[in-house]
Amino acid sequence: MGALSADVGASLAFVKASQSCVITAPLEEAWAAVREWAPFAWLPHVDGRSVQSMLVSGGANTAVGATRMVKIGEQQVFEKLVALDDEEHVLKWRLISHEATINPFVASFVNYLCTLHLHKVTVTNQTFFSWQGEFYTEPEHADAMKATFERWYTTAFQSLQNYVVARRSVMLPQTLYTVQPGVPSQVGLQLPAGAQPQMWVSVPQQAQAHAQQAAPPRWASGGQTAASAQAQGLRRDQSGSSLHSLPNSIASQQGVGTPHGQGAYLSSGGGGALSPQHQAALQRGSFHSGGSSASEEELQAAVRHLAMHHNVAVQQQQQAQVQAQAQLQAAQAQAAQLQAAQMQAAQQLQAQQQAQAQQLAAQQAAQAQQAQRAHIAHHQQLQANAAQAQAAHVEALAQAQGASAQA
Repeated sequence: MGALSADVGASLAFVKASQSCVITAPLEEAWAAVREWAPFAWLPHVDGRSVQSMLVSGGANTAVGATRMVKIGEQQVFEKLVALDDEEHVLKWRLISHEATINPFVASFVNYLCTLHLHKVTVTNQTFFSWQGEFYTEPEHADAMKATFERWYTTAFQSLQNYVVARRSVMLPQTLYTVQPGVPSQVGLQLPAGAQPQMWVSVPQQAQAHAQQAAPPRWASGGQTAASAQAQGLRRDQSGSSLHSLPNSIASQQGVGTPHGQGAYLSSGGGGALSPQHQAALQRGSFHSGGSSASEEELQAAVRHLAMHHNVAVQQQQQAQVQAQAQLQAAQAQAAQLQAAQMQAAQQLQAQQQAQAQQLAAQQAAQAQQAQRAHIAHHQQLQANAAQAQAAHVEALAQAQGASAQA
């Protein structure tokens, strides 16, 4: 992001804006999104203004020397990729001049240089993201421009967090399941008789882990035998083909609920609650033998619905963590500002006291000099008076001697 590139005049002030944040995502995922430089897909808007970016020249999104056009609302600027380091996870770009540039700011925005640096947080497998920008603008706009860019950097952190989570949800692992007629899947859904022998289903990793570790299920209600797939941690009883769903721990993990009636599962109102349509599909696909079965499309839709709710819950939790981190950083910034204000007030008071002490010392020195000059003048006056008296005495003595000689 940037605007007009030009020679820096003496009237412009240098501005340095910087922000940092911990992204709740592995370094590899965050860097994979950020290094796609030209599209800028992970930052859709700033301050309510849409952000769109496209490659103008350079041949590739990640080629050093490539140029992109970034539209911020109705304005547009042009930037050039300066550095991309996959080992150090560093991105740099700068503003360039272009005849089609339209400054998105009311103030001048000159010689913008931007640096992004990502670090791996090894303890939590998260990513520390720092963003720094340098540019020149009028002194009267320097503070406002600095605050704007630091606010935009914070928005970018939140956008990257959301982008990575959404990207991870879309790219859920595809697991191949061997379908057996009348055998429940990993999320506790009955697969209808006559289904295809194999199908691909997207299931959240957390659900997969729980399903693999699940204990064998209990007997179904009504005295029917339990049946399940050995590859999914369940068992099949040869005495019958009645069904039983996953244990409550897995069902509650998926927001499915608890057994109801003839082994059917109803929503318990948790974070992954089913819609009425999907709940009805589950009821029709009761885990009791002899019940009517839901269609394969409805069951697959229910699977997707559960996975979507799981992803939404994870995304909401991560967004809450990002918001809490932002609030903590804001509180720390306010504390730092308060501390700086206190230090400034103390320095001002100290300077005032020093000035008063210097003024008092100067007054005392002047008074001492004045007293010394008065003492010297008085001493000189006394000496002059003594000299005059001695001269008068000598003169009177001489007159007396002259009168005595005449007599």
